[in-house]
Parts: sequence; C-alpha cells; structure tokens
Amino acid sequence: MSIEFRNGSMQLKSRLFGLVSKVYNRVDLTERILFLNRQVGIRRSKDEGERDKTAVNYYDLVRRFQAQIQALSEVGKLNLILHRHIGDSFVVLNIIQQEIDNFETKVNIILRKEHEDIMRLFPKFRYKVFDIECFFPDQDYRKKENFNKKRTSDLLIENVFERAFIAIPQLSAPFILSPIDIDRVNLPYANFVNGWARMLGFNTKKIKLSPTRILVSSTIKSKYGISDLSKVVLLCPSANSVKSSIGGYWDSLIDELELMGLSVFINSTSCDKFHKRRTINFELSELISIGQNCRAVVTLRSGLSDILAPLQKKLVIINPPDVDIDYLEINQNYVLDFYPLEIVLKKKVTMLDIKLAVRKTLDFFL
Repeated sequence: MSIEFRNGSMQLKSRLFGLVSKVYNRVDLTERILFLNRQVGIRRSKDEGERDKTAVNYYDLVRRFQAQIQALSEVGKLNLILHRHIGDSFVVLNIIQQEIDNFETKVNIILRKEHEDIMRLFPKFRYKVFDIECFFPDQDYRKKENFNKKRTSDLLIENVFERAFIAIPQLSAPFILSPIDIDRVNLPYANFVNGWARMLGFNTKKIKLSPTRILVSSTIKSKYGISDLSKVVLLCPSANSVKSSIGGYWDSLIDELELMGLSVFINSTSCDKFHKRRTINFELSELISIGQNCRAVVTLRSGLSDILAPLQKKLVIINPPDVDIDYLEINQNYVLDFYPLEIVLKKKVTMLDIKLAVRKTLDFFL
C-alpha cells in the first residue's frame, strides 16, 4: 500500500534534522540581476564608458530595499519582518499571539504586501507592509515547466533578506527569522511550529488555533456566481512549494463531486486549466472566506492548509511524496477542536490507492 491516512492519531516520529546548506547558482543569480535591471530601468549610459549597458550596481538596489524596510520600523519595538511564504507567516503570528505575555516589548509586524489579507485573522496586531516587487519584480510562473524557476526565485529573494537583515531579535532595527544551523544540529526542531518558535526564542511545539470567521461578501458571491455555499467544494491542487503528480486523484474526485450535484471551484496559480477544467486564481482573501464557509476544502499541502486548519470536519489535505510529513503534519503542529484528514501519498501510487483516497475524502466531509 502506497498511501497513508492521518487524522490526529499518528505519533510524531523522532527525527534528526541535519545541517542544511543553500547553494546559489552564480549563473542564475547573474541572469536574475540582469533581468531585474531591465525591469527597474537601472542602466549605465554609454557616456560612462561601460561595456555592458545592462550592468547594475546590485548593492545599491539592495540598499534601497533595506531603506524601505528601515523606514517601516518603530523605535523601541521588535520590528519583525515576515519574509517567507504565507504559511510561515501564519505560524509565526500564531506563536507570537500565544506567547505574547512573554514578550517584554511590543512587536511591530512588517510583512509582504501580498500577504496582508491574513492580518484580518489577527485584528490585535500592529503591522505594516512592504512591496518587494517594486525592487525585485516577479515573473509569470503559471506554466508547469517554470516550477523550478519559481524555487530559484525564492532562493534568490531569501538570499537578499539574509544578507540585508540580521536574524537576531533586537530593538528598533528590523530583523528576520532564519534558522541558525548550529542550533538545528544540536537541538533538532520537533516540527514546523517548533522550528519557527525556536527562532523567536521559545520552545513551543504546538499552538492552539481558534478560527476567526470571515464571511463571504455579496461581491464575491456575485463575482463567482455562488448562490449556495453549502454546495460548493473548493479544490486547491497546486502549491508554490510542492509538486503534485496525482492527477488521477483529482480527476476522480471532481467526477464524483459533480455527479453529486456539487459545484467545484479549482484554485490554481500555476496553470489556466487543470486536466481540461477551468481554474480560478483566487485572491488570498477570497480563498480564506470561501474556504471557511463552503461545504468542504481539499488542498495540496500548502500555507493555505495551515490557515484553514481550524475548519470543522471539512478539510482534507493531500501530502505528495516530496512533503516531509513528520515535520509538517497539521495534526502534530496544532491543537484543534476537530482535526482534518491528511492523506499521505508515497512515491508509487496505484489506481487502487487513488480510489481508496477518493472514497476516504468523500466519507470524511459528506
């Protein structure tokens, strides 16, 4: 059997996380810098006698970005930059919320503009946003073959943050959370939550998630033709950080849902069609509100899985082979009133596995 089902009953296996090193390809970095240069229009003129017109003073670009973040910082406060993916930001905010009494000073959150919608789930937090794409424009990664390019882009942007900002909490100056490898080797992280907690100076291993309900506006209902949310199932078969090669599962699931008279909405940021079916690139706020109020959500393991984890008995999470389930398992990172169904796929998935997974999915929320 090459499939596994988890629903809050599996014990986290002890595991040693070794030293992880990031390797940056110099050729990719050079190409990326030249691309950025063309986008922001920083060029050296012929009068300067430069042979390469597209050469850019990369450090000036980083300094300008650093100055933007510095301007958002507040004196006498911990100015935390949430620079990673949406799921990472969500987890860090929950850790701070749970441990807030242990902070000796107030925290000023500085996060990416495209992640601002999650702050609606944390109404008590003070925050400011920055627009990284003003300095480092993102490319269109909606084609499947560009998936690895997206990962390369993530590494390059991560490199900018790690070089421009310190990873040690301090007053007044902005800082990021980044793993210190010597700490990870000597005291391995227990799980996803514990990894981020340790970077904040805590040893939290689980956080309690309490849902902050966001209603679906009439504008959203009208935009997508939604009349009855109880008949809507939201599918999220793609993610920026993992690949999915289990098309048979999604096809079979969609067929079953449509036969039952349910409306299927497919979210995707990577392609316009998914197995010949039209997809929608929902805004984050739309995903959260529809996901919280629809009949059910079935999603590939992603940051959205963390955000929607408090859903009561209607969230199914698909974990492909490249997901480190022992580290990322929802049921081992959060304290919830009801736990989602997590389907763990192995490297070789048979048609029998797919049929069983679809059946388990339907039985869980119907």
